Amino acid sequence: MRNGVAGVGATTAEQLVVSGMKLTPCNSTMLQARDAILQADANINGGANRCAIFAAFAHRLMGAGASSATDNSTTTIVTSRAVPPERGGGVDVTRDFTSTDVPKSIPDNNDFGISSVINVPAGLPDTVKVTVDINITHSNRGDLVIHVISPPFEVAHTRRSRACPIVSQV
Repeated sequence: MRNGVAGVGATTAEQLVVSGMKLTPCNSTMLQARDAILQADANINGGANRCAIFAAFAHRLMGAGASSATDNSTTTIVTSRAVPPERGGGVDVTRDFTSTDVPKSIPDNNDFGISSVINVPAGLPDTVKVTVDINITHSNRGDLVIHVISPPFEVAHTRRSRACPIVSQV
């Protein structure tokens, strides 16, 4: 909201951010801050700017399907570009996709590791949330770093390791 929100003036956006901060709990997640700004708009303007605000957050991957368990979590963050139904978004639909190249052996002392691809058809209009289930058997699970990479090269990290750097783009 730093550069304003389409349809919401800079003064109004600033007022909503400040008012939202007053509604935000200590050690809040970004999503709790988002919700507090939306609540401030409901309190001050009767929710008149809800659609524009939600569209701005969805553009920044904090849409309707986004989630974060705690303020310091890096392993359970789910990003989303979805907007709520009243803003033109759809309802949740569950689809399952499976990797066809498993099982695989995890090599020791190999910085490049292994990769497995799950192909999801492009253009699915109702994708709100992606959940990845991984079944790994390895004697030193702390050695593992898992990256989930979407087609535009957005990376979700499921674990950080001191031994392996975090890759921001592939």
